[in-house]
Amino acid sequence: LKRLDHWGGGVVGWLNGVVGGEGGAVRLVESEGTAMERPVKQSLDGSATAVIASLSASEKGTELTNSRFKTAKEDVLDAYDKWADAYEKDTIEKLGFSSPSRCVETFLRYCPPDGKDILDIGAGTGLLGQMICAKGHKANTFDAMDLSPKMLQHLVKKGIYSRAEAWNMMEYPWPFPSNHYDGSMCNGVLIYVDDPGCLEEFVRLTKPGGVCVIMFRHDGYPTYERKDMELRARGAWELVHKTPDERNFKCIDFGGNPEDDVIFNQWVFRVLESSP
Repeated sequence: LKRLDHWGGGVVGWLNGVVGGEGGAVRLVESEGTAMERPVKQSLDGSATAVIASLSASEKGTELTNSRFKTAKEDVLDAYDKWADAYEKDTIEKLGFSSPSRCVETFLRYCPPDGKDILDIGAGTGLLGQMICAKGHKANTFDAMDLSPKMLQHLVKKGIYSRAEAWNMMEYPWPFPSNHYDGSMCNGVLIYVDDPGCLEEFVRLTKPGGVCVIMFRHDGYPTYERKDMELRARGAWELVHKTPDERNFKCIDFGGNPEDDVIFNQWVFRVLESSP
């Protein structure tokens, strides 16, 4: 495995602008489908803050949820590093993080990875790779990139990935060869990136005919829409499929503020052009 010895500067936002609102209550839904009313306290800036201590999330997971996933961009790397040990338990078991399973399901449908070269962008702890392997699939190579070295330490321990790079997505070029990958996955990370030009790197790294499965949140895609349409008009890639609207945090009920909910789609693009 390549040493995790490089990463760039800050990344934009932590679930930037996910939710706000004033007062009210946030309902946190337990796995059996019941719901618990939780009081909402006012933070210093007046925004509503859900109290979820009784869900037994980690301290960092509770802190981030209580802030409604709003973190200054200069604090994101530190937040991920501190959350790394509890990230999977918090997001899957406590918050009901649904996009990873939808990403894997979509990827397996459009790019079965067996014997292929795959890149996981914003790979975090390697949850996507773990889910794919649990379904009996084995890629030829499975490479990964993420901002947080601490998250990638957990990824490396899984023994699934061939190569891991700690890298800022807004530093170009990304440290991978052109026209190399049969497929790439990117789940949940683009909301932190404010440079739509990064989509050019998805195209550059993927072989003609290869597939990119990218998760866009409804509050994130508008940043990328113009660049997406430019790539389609240029013949760089084409949209193959878009999954239906889906809630990303199924254990959080935003109650009287449904507009604050986090809704996403998995977008499937087929790369058409060969990069230099």
